[in-house]
Amino acid sequence: MRFYASHLLLDATGAAYIDDGVVHVSADHITLDLRAKRYLAIGNVVVTPAVAQTAPGSVHSVRGDVFGEDFAKRQGLLVALDEPPVRHVVQAGVIGGEPPPSAQTAEPLTVPDFGGETPFAVAARAVAHVGADVRLTKVKVALPGARSLPLPSYVYTYSSDPGYAISNLAGASEDVPLYFGSTRDSVQGIHFIYRQDIKFGLGFDQRIIDTPRGYAIGSLSPLFGNQKTFNFTWQDRINAHTQQSLTSTSIQGIGTINSYDVRDGVHRSFFELTGSQYHQSLGALLAWQSYDEALAKQGVFSNLLFHLRSEVGTTHTPITPGYSPFPTDIFLPQWYQHVGFEAYVATRPLALGPGTTLNASADDRFFHDTLPHLESIQAYALNVTQRVNRFVTLSGGILDTPIHDGYPSIDAGYASHFTAETATFQYNHDGVFSLLVTGSHGTGSTQLPAGVVVTPWVVGADVRFRVNRSLSLELGRSYYFGFEGQRFGTITFQLFP
Repeated sequence: MRFYASHLLLDATGAAYIDDGVVHVSADHITLDLRAKRYLAIGNVVVTPAVAQTAPGSVHSVRGDVFGEDFAKRQGLLVALDEPPVRHVVQAGVIGGEPPPSAQTAEPLTVPDFGGETPFAVAARAVAHVGADVRLTKVKVALPGARSLPLPSYVYTYSSDPGYAISNLAGASEDVPLYFGSTRDSVQGIHFIYRQDIKFGLGFDQRIIDTPRGYAIGSLSPLFGNQKTFNFTWQDRINAHTQQSLTSTSIQGIGTINSYDVRDGVHRSFFELTGSQYHQSLGALLAWQSYDEALAKQGVFSNLLFHLRSEVGTTHTPITPGYSPFPTDIFLPQWYQHVGFEAYVATRPLALGPGTTLNASADDRFFHDTLPHLESIQAYALNVTQRVNRFVTLSGGILDTPIHDGYPSIDAGYASHFTAETATFQYNHDGVFSLLVTGSHGTGSTQLPAGVVVTPWVVGADVRFRVNRSLSLELGRSYYFGFEGQRFGTITFQLFP
């Protein structure tokens, strides 16, 4: 059994067998195309309904030379190359006779050409959950350098559903997942992780996915070592315009942090209700936000998008002594409320010339709470992208963020100011080789007594290249120019089909 991940193809030779839930098919050679949702069986083909047929005149088994089925439509065609050829239509597990003259029968008898390619994995058995994953048993997975990794079980996921794509594993600067178990709606995996305190370690996660309704993910990391963390994430789509989520984090020696959020879309906007809890700290917030809309239907202002947001919330904290800039010989209120407002405006991508686009945005936020504390935050961004040719893209951006904090009860106000400049170079050659180089410079200043820390310079590089036709390797690393004693960051690496 060979698996070609780039094509999502399973190819079995020699006593091949497939059970698609409707029919059982055995043949000398079976090719399963998961992308097109069809398979082709060739040589000594035997087709048997998965459910025994009891109707008078029903066919219990039929033989032929070629059988193709579109398992999304549960429709197939069996051809026996006798003289003359004999054909049987198989519809929803029921074996019939010759197809009518108007029937379209050629399409199920085709699969993509993958001749000459090296398979991503070779296995004794495979279970494919269509649209989700492929579980391979007694498998050898291809590695760089013409080597392979033998595993008792390996799961390759290809669904774009967020339940398969995201990870809630805690605290790992590097994470290489190895999924080993799956069902129609779940996946289990071991994660090889790197963390500064434990160096190399193991993590585990369990996913339950109900596409397109939602998903639940539980993870534990590290399995061995200090500060074990259990994370739980639940996402649920209640209906077409309402969704809810729950996250919980339990950290060894610290405690559990819980957060709940529900959003309901209402006429080009949404309402959001959130709640959080950590020991005696409680928080609740009700917010309304409009979706991004054009300032005008036509004319120059149609290139400007905006949204508005308002929120009101309440917070409960344990008994807390005053902290800077409040006096330290008082206790702050345990209950306090806040209100907040936001106005955001941004341009659509504006063409400055051939291959050159500009994006600009401005965000203004204001908060007031009953400590009392007033905060005003503005963020102004400008980005320019230049597509040099079909391989090379350049981009650069500036972000300017002034902040003002006011404390009326002590008649104090503090200004802070942050800036960031970024530049990127991206080269992509048809998926065979890609290089991303990024650089950033940041500054920050504040009048707050606690001060601020900003990383001044960072450059990073990320390179991905194809080792062979079925395997790619990605490597990345950052450099911090000795800021706070740090020069090189951790090397990141990932394997892709």
